[in-house]
Amino acid sequence: MLTTPTGEIWVSYFDEAKGGSGPQTHGLARFRDDRRPVWLYPGNTVPPVPEIFNSYALNVAGETAWTCAYTWYRADLPLLSTEGIRP
Repeated sequence: MLTTPTGEIWVSYFDEAKGGSGPQTHGLARFRDDRRPVWLYPGNTVPPVPEIFNSYALNVAGETAWTCAYTWYRADLPLLSTEGIRP
C-alpha cells in the first residue's frame, strides 16, 4: 500500500483476494482518502492487458503505480505500469 502526492492510495493484492468480490479481485486498485475506489486494474480490455494474480512489488512515482506481477501466462514477473491504462 502506497500513497500518491495528492493523497490517493494504491493497493496491490495477492491471489488469496481473487476469490472474493470487490476491488481486490482486480489485483491493483487506487482509492481516495475516504477509501472509495477511483481506479481498478481492468479485467477485459482491447488490446488485452495481463491479468494480475499476484503482486510481488508495488511502487508509486507521482500518480502512476508500478507493480511486479505474476500473470497467468507469464511467470517471469513482468513490470506493469498503470500509465495509459484506462479502467
